[in-house]
Amino acid sequence: MIYVNDNYYDQDYFEDCYRKFEQHPILGNGQGKRFTVCIGDTALWIALCLYARNKGISVFPLPLDTPLEAARRRAKISNSHYLLLGDDIEAVAKETQAKTM
Repeated sequence: MIYVNDNYYDQDYFEDCYRKFEQHPILGNGQGKRFTVCIGDTALWIALCLYARNKGISVFPLPLDTPLEAARRRAKISNSHYLLLGDDIEAVAKETQAKTM
C-alpha cells in the first residue's frame, strides 16, 4: 500500500491500527475532539491521520523532539482535549490516558 523509509505497510497494517484505535477508550470515542500529537512512528502517524479524518477528530502535530512540558503547554494553548505521545501504538495508547488535558 505505501512505503515509509523503505518499509512496506499494507492494508492489514492500517486495519490493525484502526482496530486498536477503535478499541482505545479515548480514541474510539474521539469524534469532535482535538488531539495534540507527538508520535515517532511515521506509518502510525499516517494511520492516525486517516483514522482521525474518518472519525471527525482534529489533530495538532508537534515536532518529535518537543519536551513533555512544552507539549503540555502547546496542547493547552491549542485547546486540545488530549495529548498523544509515543513511538508505537502501544505507547500511544498507554500515554494518551495519562496525558488528558
